[in-house]
Amino acid sequence: MANILIVDDNEALAALWCDLLAAEGHIVQNCAAGAQAAEKLAQAEVDLIVLDEGLPDMSGLDLLETASQALGRAKVLMVSGKPPPSNFNAAAKNVSDWLVKPVDLFEFHEAVTTLCVA
Repeated sequence: MANILIVDDNEALAALWCDLLAAEGHIVQNCAAGAQAAEKLAQAEVDLIVLDEGLPDMSGLDLLETASQALGRAKVLMVSGKPPPSNFNAAAKNVSDWLVKPVDLFEFHEAVTTLCVA
C-alpha cells in the first residue's frame, strides 16, 4: 500500500486512476493544479506522485523544482502529451518514469506497481 498523489487537470482521467489505485488498497489523493499539489506535498509525505507535465498554472517540471524540498523520497511518474524533452535527465532528476498520453491503462498500472515496489 502506498500514499499516491495524482496531479492532472483531466478530471475524468484522474478519477479513473484514483478508482483503480484505491481499489488496490492505495491511499490516493488528487488535485488539478500545481499550486494545490505543492500544498498537499507540504502537508503530507507521499510515496508516488503521478504528475501531468502540462498543468494549468505551471509545468510538472516546474512543480518538481518549486516543491523539491517537500518531495522527500517520493517517486514521480510523469505523464504528458509529448515525449520527454531532450534535457530530460538534467531537468527531471526526480522523475522515475515518463508515460506519453494517451496512456494505456495496463501500461499505467504496470508503471505504478513497479514504482511502488521499487
